[in-house]
Amino acid sequence: FPIALKHHLDNLARASFDQFEPCLGLRDEAAANLRGRLTQLRPRPALLAGALGALSLWLLFLLSPALFATARSSTLNTAVSLTLLTVNFALVAAMVYQTFHQLAQVSLIYSMARRIDLYHLEPFYAFSNLTARTGILWAIMLSVSVAATPGALASPLALSLIVLQGVAVIAAFSLPLLGIHGRIAAEKSVRLGEAGLHLENAVAELHRRSERLELGEMDAVHKMILSLIAEREVLQKAPTWPWQPGTPVGVATALLLPVGLFLLQRVLERLIGF
Repeated sequence: FPIALKHHLDNLARASFDQFEPCLGLRDEAAANLRGRLTQLRPRPALLAGALGALSLWLLFLLSPALFATARSSTLNTAVSLTLLTVNFALVAAMVYQTFHQLAQVSLIYSMARRIDLYHLEPFYAFSNLTARTGILWAIMLSVSVAATPGALASPLALSLIVLQGVAVIAAFSLPLLGIHGRIAAEKSVRLGEAGLHLENAVAELHRRSERLELGEMDAVHKMILSLIAEREVLQKAPTWPWQPGTPVGVATALLLPVGLFLLQRVLERLIGF
């Protein structure tokens, strides 16, 4: 699963970059270099992450032996199980590094956007698909962990790792988007200020003409005021988070899945002693 996860997120990252590239205005060589950094990892940090992942498995094995009761059924089973789990924990830890690296690049790429057009925000949704998919897939991995090893919920060390992974799901989805959210919000504030100033001037002009009984172009001024009000309403409705409306719901649903599995296990234990 970690290997498949890496390939899937790398492909999605490249597609997201291609969608967002027009907002950068980079030359082909610079764009290709930036695109490659989304998927290319430095070997030493990746190997270090893998080593720490393998070490965490052995710490669990030594500090929470009850979690490995099935693996201890025989010497052969213990050897095979620990070998596979060591490799798996190393791959998962390397994927944690991959996730942080990739999402840090997303934040950097967003910061390089030349300008923000509040009337054309679709390109800025490009990477929210990547961050949401990252969070959802990590939430699925968390659900599998909870379902496969329910005893982990009784181990403080294992439970802390599960909680940490849940926090990482939320961070993976939202943190890379904070910077561009701030820029969109700032641009929206500026544009609303400009629209408010134009509206104030138009209303003042309407009052001036009314006081002087200059009624010839009152209708035109009135239409201008209505147009400025419509512009302000459009700007007020412009979203400041770069994602489609249903995206956070999907991430939240995936994150709540392990909670549902935990509650289901508890219900089954009480009803049928499962």
